[in-house]
Amino acid sequence: VQTYGDEYTAFKKYAERHRNCVFLVDTFHTLKSGVPNAIRVAKELGDRINFIGIRLDSGDIAYLSKKARQMLDEAGFKDAKIIASNDLDEQTISSLKAQGAAVDSWGVGTKLITAYQQPALGAVYKLVAVENNEGKLVDRIKLSNNAEKVTTPGKKKVYRIINTKTNKSEGDYITLE
Repeated sequence: VQTYGDEYTAFKKYAERHRNCVFLVDTFHTLKSGVPNAIRVAKELGDRINFIGIRLDSGDIAYLSKKARQMLDEAGFKDAKIIASNDLDEQTISSLKAQGAAVDSWGVGTKLITAYQQPALGAVYKLVAVENNEGKLVDRIKLSNNAEKVTTPGKKKVYRIINTKTNKSEGDYITLE
């Protein structure tokens, strides 16, 4: 999304390149832009794509899935799937089902392959800049209604603090270049 500047354009470009489409709709605001933009692109491209559905990866998945299901149904996409992800495990899925979440498919990854009695490092790639036509980096920010998912734009530099007596790492800090 950040490469194209707006969600609608990103969804449309994605759909033009990947006929079987599942749109990640929580990049900015799930119900105000994500789902409406997915519906708009699916309607505009019609039979040229296979609109499989949407994916929710943050926020109140039970609430958002019910509202998204209503929006998809009202737009004529009753067969569109709602996929949930975001560090799901059996307890979270059971809780979401008990809350009546309108989820058709569960994206289970992190907790499927790690032993959570031993901490795991979760990592997600976030775009911070793109190269323009002149070869210069242009900063990009990821905005979200979930404050934890908003990024700091611009190229970064990472420094590690080493204790000279123990020769062990004591911490890291990240700065803008």
